[in-house]
Amino acid sequence: MDLSNILAVAQGRCIYNKVEIPADYVEQVLTAALYAIKGKPGCTCELYVTDKRLDMERLADACEQGRGESIKEAPLLIAVVADAVRDTDMEEHSASVVSTVCSQAAALGLAACPVMIRGHYLTDGEKCEDAVRGILDIQEGETVYAVIGLGYAETSVDACSDEDLEWDRIHIKE
Repeated sequence: MDLSNILAVAQGRCIYNKVEIPADYVEQVLTAALYAIKGKPGCTCELYVTDKRLDMERLADACEQGRGESIKEAPLLIAVVADAVRDTDMEEHSASVVSTVCSQAAALGLAACPVMIRGHYLTDGEKCEDAVRGILDIQEGETVYAVIGLGYAETSVDACSDEDLEWDRIHIKE
């Protein structure tokens, strides 16, 4: 999988196929996530993993409008959760886990599509993280940072090319 396809998947443009992920691949992804937070003082990150189809459909619906479609058919979902009160570097720790999961998945030939949950709301005004918390039985007070869809990509849509890059966004101080 080349860089443009990895980025397209990470931006939520992936259609998963129905191929089961080997258990050792799942273990490698979860092990990498644990290494990402190993030894970080005050880190409270935890992972909630499900492959239950009903939970996954409900989680996709609990994501902000349209964003959940990218994970709806994933064979496995991983929620990245932390305690924002006790973990003063929660954003950094959680982002590290998401990045590591995506990188390890790509190394294994899997697609990992993260959907940010924290700070997003459903159309009815409910916080996305409250809905996710209820589906996965996550304790009140825990912050749901992201949900990551994991699986084999059937297709990756809208992969960008070098011509699509916006080089005017790079500023070099001389």
